[in-house]
Amino acid sequence: MNPSLKTYQSHHLTVDSYSWRSKPNNYSNSQESMSMAELLSDDEIKDRMPTEWEHSGDEISRTYTFDTYMRGAEFVPILGELAEEAFHHPSISVGYQEIEVSLTTHDAGGITENDTSLAAQYDDAYEEY
Repeated sequence: MNPSLKTYQSHHLTVDSYSWRSKPNNYSNSQESMSMAELLSDDEIKDRMPTEWEHSGDEISRTYTFDTYMRGAEFVPILGELAEEAFHHPSISVGYQEIEVSLTTHDAGGITENDTSLAAQYDDAYEEY
């Protein structure tokens, strides 16, 4: 299920509820094997990483810019929904009129297809937002 981008286009941020869990209820062994994805080489990262993203060390990152602080803050739940769907969670930093997102696959010790794929999904969401 994709998050509804329109839900987050209001001028007020509303969070109804959030429950912390180590694994989603529908977590399966196939998801566990996905987390053990193979590391990408530097050339593979360069080829697969979306153009606005930067590669540094064992992570890729991008800064998204917004007209207002709240517009950026309202984008964060969209990133969270996509992360939950992929069961792959970024580091997110909220600043004035910008959101910085960093991705790495901790289990693999670096960048995998999970990271580049989620980065592309984030870029698609940003374009629609």
